[in-house]
Amino acid sequence: MQKGKELQAKIDAADEASKAQVTTDAKQDFNAFTTAKNQELKQYIDQQVNELAKEKKLDVVLLKGAVVGGGVDVTDDLINKMGKASDEDIKAAENEANQQEAQQAQQGDAQQGEAQQAQPAEAAQ
Repeated sequence: MQKGKELQAKIDAADEASKAQVTTDAKQDFNAFTTAKNQELKQYIDQQVNELAKEKKLDVVLLKGAVVGGGVDVTDDLINKMGKASDEDIKAAENEANQQEAQQAQQGDAQQGEAQQAQPAEAAQ
């Protein structure tokens, strides 16, 4: 994810005094970015479902779990319409997500270590 790398670079470039504020700002920026992308994805999926419903002359399209019996399963048709990600793309996305999780865990550990080091110094004063 390009946005995550961009925000991480800002955090890394910040000096110690402003790092907490930069981190908070970066988290808010990333959350806003994620929300916007999720909204775009939802709109795209809704558009594709509506087009598929028109093509198949369906009045209603429901989530699979909401239907007890009957109906026509159009899941595969929707996947084909939207385009299926290759196994390579899926693995690349999973690897990137795992790397980001590991990086966030390391940052959390580092911030916790800094906070613990600051506490004895404050107590000694």
